[in-house]
Amino acid sequence: LLPGLRSAARPPASRSAAALRAWALPLRKVLAMLHALRWSLSSALELLRLRQFGIVRCLVGWALELTLVGWALQLTHTEPRVENEHADCARVAEILHRRKLPVSLASVSDFILGRARAVPPEAVLVDNVSLYCISEHEAVFVEVPPGCDVYACASAPSPFLFDAQFELATRVIRMPLQALMRLSSQVEFEPASLLLLSNTTRCGSMLLCDLLEGVPGMRVLREPDALTCMLALGALSLDAQRAIVRAVLRMLCKPTRARPAAALRAGEDEAGRQAERSAAAGAEGGPPRFAIKPRGHCIKLLQLLDDAAPGCRHIFLYRDGLTTVQSMTRAYSSESAQLSRYWLMQSPLVRSLFPVDAAAVKGVIVISDDPHLEWARSEAYFTQLPVFAKYALLWAVICRTYVQRRAAGMRIAACKLEDLERDRERFCAGVFAWCAIDAKHAALAALASSQAGDAHGASIFSRSRLSKFGTMAVDSPTLRRQLDEICDNCGVPRLGEQPGLLPGTLGHDPPG
Repeated sequence: LLPGLRSAARPPASRSAAALRAWALPLRKVLAMLHALRWSLSSALELLRLRQFGIVRCLVGWALELTLVGWALQLTHTEPRVENEHADCARVAEILHRRKLPVSLASVSDFILGRARAVPPEAVLVDNVSLYCISEHEAVFVEVPPGCDVYACASAPSPFLFDAQFELATRVIRMPLQALMRLSSQVEFEPASLLLLSNTTRCGSMLLCDLLEGVPGMRVLREPDALTCMLALGALSLDAQRAIVRAVLRMLCKPTRARPAAALRAGEDEAGRQAERSAAAGAEGGPPRFAIKPRGHCIKLLQLLDDAAPGCRHIFLYRDGLTTVQSMTRAYSSESAQLSRYWLMQSPLVRSLFPVDAAAVKGVIVISDDPHLEWARSEAYFTQLPVFAKYALLWAVICRTYVQRRAAGMRIAACKLEDLERDRERFCAGVFAWCAIDAKHAALAALASSQAGDAHGASIFSRSRLSKFGTMAVDSPTLRRQLDEICDNCGVPRLGEQPGLLPGTLGHDPPG
């Protein structure tokens, strides 16, 4: 129907301009309504499929627990058991089916699992097992086929770690959170070898990951959701949160062919251990280096991450605010789950009917607990903001969090994407020097950036896909006033303001 209406909207040239305006405008409105209806129906169907998947997953779980076959399997289990399996041991299960919404938070509920069996916790230390997500009670790992590398962006099905893990996983390994923390204490970890790449999202952070991945011996983790899950554990004490973050970082950065320190041979000397670390480090011959790029709103965890890995390097990537928010609106409006998110952000009725979900959506936008931002958390204020202004609020709050942490003494520097576009060599030299990476790699990174393709690959954020969506212009005085008020209240440059620099931007301010 849509192609036919589009062709009908282009009448013969012989008709007068007045006649064209008389019937073409109603047709365009019909086209817009049909497009919105198609988008809404596809979003609703995707959510319905996910709900259906959740019901099936529950039914399979009940069947495995309650049927006579399940009890028989439990009674005739011949796999080796380990002591105190429920308290200290891991449980491994085959994945029968999987489903999740694009870019949604990783969860064990993404999978329908078969019957679990006990394995030693050390089973997660092999190379093809990686930490997928955590909750208040357990840690969830996924196992991929031998030879698969979920960290290699070029060969993985998605540049995002949580997506690559989801797509490639064959088995799930679960263990109590206390067992995770005990096991992580046996994994060697040097905080000085870690780079944390905070960002505003939609700012070129994936391109920066590609440049860092070209450094020999560097492993880049793009958006591991084990860290994102920490945002849901805010009710725990700060000491408990620090301990969990420390354990998560150790397991994310576990060396290849990792072995717990307790398992080292009794007679092994320090020289042998150093040789093993050097072998794992690659061509550089030093300790392995890791770069972790969390999701943008994970900047709320910045202080926890710094406490858990003292001595690590921090860098914050941002971009012109107006360009960033336009990109956010275009990208996030293309998700199949955007319809539910839109109503949870915009409708007072829906927000009152689903208060928990509404609070979660607001928490992703106003990610800071800063008392100064109480005006932004006001229900009346938040609901009346248009979607574009809400994403502007997210950008401003993230930038404010960076400014606050730097002012409080954290050793962190910022870099701006426009500087890369203006002078690639200078940008790469500044970033690599701040990250303590050999200068010879900066020139190679500058060359690579000039030849780089789409850093998002085939993901839903690829350029080819997002090019189908228009860019929203700020042509309303009311919207412009709202955007300026948001930025002024957060103490960050206004959207589109030039030069729009944050303190400590490499190449403009001393990094501190």
